[in-house]
Amino acid sequence: MLYLDDYEYTTIGQVLGITPNYVAVKMNRIKQQLRQTVQQH
Repeated sequence: MLYLDDYEYTTIGQVLGITPNYVAVKMNRIKQQLRQTVQQH
């Protein structure tokens, strides 16, 4: 949700207690899962 509210990865990382790099990794995985889900339907 923070991503949708246009927060930067740095801010999201601070809120979640993880590094901005790990935020990017998690976001890419989520986007990949969404693409697969959309393609299946």
